[in-house]
Amino acid sequence: ELLPIIKALLEEGHYCMIVTNGSITPKFKEMASWSKELKDRLFIKFSYHFLELKKYKMTDRFFDNVKLMKDNGISFTVELTPSDEYIPYIEDIKQECLNKVGALPHITVCRIENGNVPLMSKLPIDKFKETWGQFDSQLFEFKSKIFGQKRNEFC
Repeated sequence: ELLPIIKALLEEGHYCMIVTNGSITPKFKEMASWSKELKDRLFIKFSYHFLELKKYKMTDRFFDNVKLMKDNGISFTVELTPSDEYIPYIEDIKQECLNKVGALPHITVCRIENGNVPLMSKLPIDKFKETWGQFDSQLFEFKSKIFGQKRNEFC
């Protein structure tokens, strides 16, 4: 139900970002059919849920949809939320992204939103940064620098 709303916003001249798990192929095909003018103002953040994609055998569908957006000139990023359960698979994650999109995924920093802002990892912060810093993600570097700081900017 969201694509008609997103398309209407784009037609009004707005820029839109979609956050998705990349699984609904018909919706990506619909976006690929839009005019260049609309696609130029669209950005898609593909949330790369590595283990879930493997579990449900949806990895190929995920990367096929990323490729469809890339081939149609739609800006995108592939982002991985680091999880301790992903640590044994880091090399697999890196290789899969390099093979499928030619780049490593961006890494974000996840936290528990309860006021204390603890890191969602059992690793100490320095080991967390070392473990996930190997992806050379500018997003991770930025979020690591501001982690734990109270922010007052308008979001």
